[in-house]
Amino acid sequence: MITPGATVPAIKLAGKDDFDRRLGLFRVSRDLVTQAPATVAAALSGMVILRAEMIFHHNAIEYIAMSRSFAKVPEGQEPPEYRCEFRKDGATVTHTWRRA
Repeated sequence: MITPGATVPAIKLAGKDDFDRRLGLFRVSRDLVTQAPATVAAALSGMVILRAEMIFHHNAIEYIAMSRSFAKVPEGQEPPEYRCEFRKDGATVTHTWRRA
């Protein structure tokens, strides 16, 4: 949340077309959130989270988000499911979003 009077770092503003209808559904395990929050934060950076819900029987948080990493979804269609693949190279962890 941005509070009144807070200093906000400069960001490059993206146009509407950068995110328009680029929707995806994905889950992040509760264990990953609690054990590696910085990794989760990096994977979610640059997204617009539209919905987040804890799904008890999956022990995961289910998200619907807009991201440049997702394909455009036609009006009226459900967002496709994505998976985040993590790669560790020494101290560096990278991630890629792939359609499930």
